[in-house]
Amino acid sequence: MSPKSNEMMDNHLLQSESLTRPGPVAAESIRVESKIYDARRLAELHPGGPLFIKAFAGRDASQAFLSYHRRQFPHSSTKAKAAYERDDETVKYSKEDNQDFMELCDRVEKVLPRLSSFAPWYYYLKVAFLLCFVVTLEGYMHYNRVYSWKLSALMGLFYAWIGLNIQHDANHGAVSRYHWVNRALGASQNWIGGSAISWVHQHVVQHHMHTNDVNLDPDMAGSALIRLNPLAPLMKYHIVQHIYFFFLLAIYGFSVVIQSFLNVVYGSHHTAMSPLLVPHRVFESFMSIVFVCRWVLLPLYQVPEIDTFFEHRAHVHGLWLLPGLLLLHQPQLQWCLHA
Repeated sequence: MSPKSNEMMDNHLLQSESLTRPGPVAAESIRVESKIYDARRLAELHPGGPLFIKAFAGRDASQAFLSYHRRQFPHSSTKAKAAYERDDETVKYSKEDNQDFMELCDRVEKVLPRLSSFAPWYYYLKVAFLLCFVVTLEGYMHYNRVYSWKLSALMGLFYAWIGLNIQHDANHGAVSRYHWVNRALGASQNWIGGSAISWVHQHVVQHHMHTNDVNLDPDMAGSALIRLNPLAPLMKYHIVQHIYFFFLLAIYGFSVVIQSFLNVVYGSHHTAMSPLLVPHRVFESFMSIVFVCRWVLLPLYQVPEIDTFFEHRAHVHGLWLLPGLLLLHQPQLQWCLHA
């Protein structure tokens, strides 16, 4: 075959690939299957609240809708038509594309109906206990100027339970059918030093849509010290990362607080956040400052000793997420131990 023929074939393949690859989505639009919607308008009309729609603005939310709602998107509904912008001719979609998944959803529906899978009444008892405990304990510590490592460690344990129970479920929209309940309980992430918006962007928008994808899942990024991604450079010291991994967890809480604040300020974590989240980012930046005032400035003001910082901060954040990380992130832990 002549070089000219090879060149023509390469051009044909590139043209074919460009026709099958979905095109980009405008920053204030959202794509569901082969249709483009106004993200602001759809957020206003979404029964589950505006946050998820805003978080997915500028992206394809087809898989997100299927995984959360377990049904086809109602393009012909009145609400969908009100937010409709245009068809996306770069996407070729038919209902048969997800036929196997929808069959699975039908089977699951018989065992766990969609509208009956929210939290039962006794879940709220757990929520009340955890939140009341941490508020009471914090009030006791500040009022009595007691910042011992024992109380700090206990606070850290309860922060872990809040982070891995209340905020996790709420920011997934799984606690209640009422979006304001999920939003209010999801804000517990901000109370314990993190960021609900950053978490939704990292966990819902990216991690759950690209689970364990070495390029697209931010949970696979790891760090220079912890190699989680098989594509990352393998250094000699990684041979003992299964040993120092547990020591690094002792300062994990510090990184959560600092990194969450930076993510919100810069509007990015692995990928850029939706521009529709800017008002939320402003509020959550303020909440991060409030957290620092509560657990750094106020204790040091009340007990101006260096021991206050080390005894209190190290134990609060050292136990921040340690118990839950060991339980809920077993795949990453196993990779760390065997990388």
